[in-house]
Amino acid sequence: MDGLTAGRIVLFGLGVDPAGRIAERPAIVVRVWDNGGCNLQVFTDGNNDDAFLRPDETSARDDRRRARSVVWRTSVQPVDRYDVAQVDRWRWPPRAVAAPRTADEARHG
Repeated sequence: MDGLTAGRIVLFGLGVDPAGRIAERPAIVVRVWDNGGCNLQVFTDGNNDDAFLRPDETSARDDRRRARSVVWRTSVQPVDRYDVAQVDRWRWPPRAVAAPRTADEARHG
């Protein structure tokens, strides 16, 4: 996969939320495989992502389950189309579009 190297940030489809949308979370590539797949460290939204995590990815403490803030995903393949998120697949984040400069900013550089 062009440009995929250890240390790059990608988006990972962690699961489907109650509204039917793919819950994407940022992930850091830690290893790249020849087939376009990679190993990722996925940053979760804490307990808000409990429903998407595997049972071994939460821990019992004070009779409450606490989600890990980073989870490991291995041999993750890229999405079929980069403009469509998929569960258990990675894709490049969309590029940020620069905001237009105001007239004042243009004058003062």
